[in-house]
Amino acid sequence: LKAHCLPSTSPPLSLRFLVSLATRAASRSMRICVHIISGLSAEPLCIVSAYRSWSVHDVKLHIERQEGTARQAQRLLLQGRVLRDDEALEGILSEVSQAPHAIRDVEKDIAKDNHATVIFALVRIDPAWAAVLRDVEEGWVELRCVAEKYRRDREIVIAAMRNSGYALEDAPQEFRRDRDVVLAAVSSKGSALRYAADELKRDPGVVLAAVRGSALALRCAAEELWRDRDFTLAAVQVHGSALLYAPPALRRDREVVLAAIHNDISALRHAAPELHHDPEIKRVALASLPVTPARAGRQSLHRRSDYRMPAPPVPARRIAAVS
Repeated sequence: LKAHCLPSTSPPLSLRFLVSLATRAASRSMRICVHIISGLSAEPLCIVSAYRSWSVHDVKLHIERQEGTARQAQRLLLQGRVLRDDEALEGILSEVSQAPHAIRDVEKDIAKDNHATVIFALVRIDPAWAAVLRDVEEGWVELRCVAEKYRRDREIVIAAMRNSGYALEDAPQEFRRDRDVVLAAVSSKGSALRYAADELKRDPGVVLAAVRGSALALRCAAEELWRDRDFTLAAVQVHGSALLYAPPALRRDREVVLAAIHNDISALRHAAPELHHDPEIKRVALASLPVTPARAGRQSLHRRSDYRMPAPPVPARRIAAVS
């Protein structure tokens, strides 16, 4: 393997690294037998043959096809814990490997055919609630149009935020102070930050998530955040124009200005005037300009060691006078 895959001068560490990558890829492709039982009677319902890279959401889709329960009406439990839709089976398998009663003959199954076995309990929830959740997730119904009891359901509210962050405007006040709800909203629509509670407009993590979605969120950030150098540096790396909101002291900060113009050259106009002549800032600014054929030709000539600037042309009148 070493002779065919690596040059003879390659260190042994490179080979071990490639083997570890291959082993990891093989482990992710191994299948898991997910046994689904009833959460009330422990009656077997179905078996899903899944890959380790699947999420709980993927398992629910296959349960819906085999057993008939709509995905939104399913709650999968492992040792009494409700599994989130975004959890990966690979992580769950690592977790339950420390609880032998939750896995049935895992070691034997892996040694036999690369299959591990895990048992999930399925609990069916109210079909009416599940129907509302499905309609909100798919955008058929807006949050403001559902019944009051569903508008106060945290899972339905988060589903509405993921579909459109502007639904935060219609959410009850307690959810505007809920960090997870607001994060879901600003990740969908950054400018939805304006509907969040004031304390979350001072949260650097929430504001940066909003800025990644829309530069308009910069206007909603609390003023004290801009006095924080670390926050300002992170913000200008996402949107160089954020330098406009920085206090004068940070507009004179060379590192902050460089980060801003690396992202957006037009941010240079918001920097302190004394930095406009900084050699490094000028170099970055010139490098960001579009390369036209004429400019590219001048740059290639300047790189030549024998290049000399051409002499200015002699006016025709002077030539006539000399002759």
